Amino acid sequence: MTYDVVRLAVDERHTQLVKKSVGPVLLQFRAYAMMPPEERPDWHDQFYMTWMDLDRRGVPVIEVIRAALAPATARAMTARVFGHGADPVPGRLDWWRAADLIGSPQGFEARVAARLAWLADEDMGAFLRWDAPEPAELAALPPAVAPIDAVGRWVFDRFTLTDPASWAPTSRALEAEPDLRTRRRLMDLRTDLEGPEPTTLGDELAHARALVAAGDRTTAASLLSALVTVRPFDPELLDELAGAVTDPEHAALLTRRAASYRAVDALMA
Repeated sequence: MTYDVVRLAVDERHTQLVKKSVGPVLLQFRAYAMMPPEERPDWHDQFYMTWMDLDRRGVPVIEVIRAALAPATARAMTARVFGHGADPVPGRLDWWRAADLIGSPQGFEARVAARLAWLADEDMGAFLRWDAPEPAELAALPPAVAPIDAVGRWVFDRFTLTDPASWAPTSRALEAEPDLRTRRRLMDLRTDLEGPEPTTLGDELAHARALVAAGDRTTAASLLSALVTVRPFDPELLDELAGAVTDPEHAALLTRRAASYRAVDALMA
């Protein structure tokens, strides 16, 4: 049937890691990296377990981190710094000081993405901790240009975006002529055959709302959490998830995050 990343993310949300499809595993990998370190439930164990699983499947993990996780984490950090969704974190105040030097959220995000892409090769611990460089050092860094890594972007696009028309041009080119550095078996891990139309995210959102209305907030929260991995910067989804979770502190955190993304989106418009 037609490749459908939304359907996979929803259907496999309770599936054991080693049995998940590549797309949901990549989405989980990104979701972990872009989560503020103080909110993570473990000491990076989940991240490295996911890394090992992707490596076992032949995915070029470092390239994916540079191309997809670094920009996503940079966007999350930009929303935190410019979106006023959370108080500055002691020990990471240099991000806020660098933002004052750089001035614009666009410039800040592009430089943070470049910094994180460099850390992917040099110091993954610093990447995951969101360690900040000296403010002047970050301000002087050349901004990242997308895609940071064409091979990593191709891998992430082909397994997390259903429609090839939405891929980066470099990804479409590599799909036609795969880079020799990637393992050929990656080409067999996604198929696009004749079949039903892919599930729309809107259909699943309507289902989640119906579950909340019926009083089944636990199932709704599980479904919405899967949708948020597909669209992590969607304020509407974050607000919907905030309305479904039962922990007031978690709901407040999600609401603040949604507000920060709206604020940054407005600044970048």
